[in-house]
Amino acid sequence: MEKTIKIELNLKQIDQLHNATLQFSNFCFEIKKTCITTIFIVLTFVVTFTNKKLDVSIFIISYIIVTCFWFLDSTAYFYQVKLRTNMKEKFNTVLTLSEQAPENDAVIEDSRSNESIPKKLFSSLVNASMILYYLLLALNTIALILFLYKKIK
Repeated sequence: MEKTIKIELNLKQIDQLHNATLQFSNFCFEIKKTCITTIFIVLTFVVTFTNKKLDVSIFIISYIIVTCFWFLDSTAYFYQVKLRTNMKEKFNTVLTLSEQAPENDAVIEDSRSNESIPKKLFSSLVNASMILYYLLLALNTIALILFLYKKIK
């Protein structure tokens, strides 16, 4: 009886952790959409007040906006990994209580869940889901170089 209650509690916690992970995932998607929207609004606003001429400040503002959203998204990604690691522990507890062998990659790979905190932080900043920020930074850098070499005005 006690074993069944522990299994049920762990399953309930897994469900709650899964819902929280989905919310973080949705939040990451919304962050990306908000980043693009913010860039266009802020740049339109700045261009209007610089008499519709390009200025280095536009490129600096773009770097700042993209970097801020990138760090916000990375933080959410970091917590997704932590939640998945907790889910994996609960899942393995359920399997152990039900006398089954724990699975290594049921929720998250061991390599991701066992990383040190600095490595998890780095992985949060540098992963495939952050490609939008890399692209935005690269495009901004190309535009800045073209501006500095007077190819665009």
